[in-house]
Amino acid sequence: LLASLDRPSSGEIRIHGYDTVRRARAVRDRIGYVSEEPMLYDGLTTEQYLQFVGRARGLGKQVRQVAVDTLLQVVGLDDQSWRDVASLSPGQRRRLALAAALVHEPDVLLLDDPLRALDGFARLEQIEVLRELHRLGSTMIVAGTRPEDLLEFCDSVSVLRGGSLVWSGDSADAAALAAPQTADAVRVRIEFLDGVDAAQALLGQRRDVRELELDEDEQTMWFLFSGDREALANLLPQFVRAGCSVAHFGIERRSPAAALSRMFHAEAGQPGAVR
Repeated sequence: LLASLDRPSSGEIRIHGYDTVRRARAVRDRIGYVSEEPMLYDGLTTEQYLQFVGRARGLGKQVRQVAVDTLLQVVGLDDQSWRDVASLSPGQRRRLALAAALVHEPDVLLLDDPLRALDGFARLEQIEVLRELHRLGSTMIVAGTRPEDLLEFCDSVSVLRGGSLVWSGDSADAAALAAPQTADAVRVRIEFLDGVDAAQALLGQRRDVRELELDEDEQTMWFLFSGDREALANLLPQFVRAGCSVAHFGIERRSPAAALSRMFHAEAGQPGAVR
């Protein structure tokens, strides 16, 4: 929708004041777009491919050459300018697609899951390129399913679930989600070997327990506890008397990424849901 490749079912989208449907050409002149699985032309070298994209964007020869040389360096492919696109690794292909999206100096860069299927060194290289673009002042709108990736280079994050916006804030707000305590409660994490159902039943009867969550492994539980220290200490023997086998019990900090991930995947009645 943001790339003006599809029409919204209702409402409107504007980029730099231009409607993505009525002024699609103006929008495309101002954006750079990298799809989830970018399609590149094999049979060209990396430099030839960027030259081709520059010509398609209407750049003059001198401007185009400066852009190509600069972008190959920015994405770390300046020593690979002679290589055929077909011989590039998946990570290198992602970086070349990113360079192609930047040839015409767009106002906004749209990235669809730019770290998808990248592991190890390739993932670290891509993250470093995106950090460099951030440092250079590029405006990026990034779609992804792993908050830990987005928090590496994004100033703000919005969580969409089922087509609805469920949370939005900057990186500091995300860190606050992971704080070990609120004004009136502490966050408790418990890992069970057995007896999760009994533990849920026990906690469900308490007024000093709220925002009970069960992790995706269905063995780890999180909740906010507003009782005093003595009441918290008494929880563990109560679990044991209820037949629960406890592997870990304590007050802990969740990473901002983990907090956002639970929010993203949460559905009523499913692991990770806020109850």
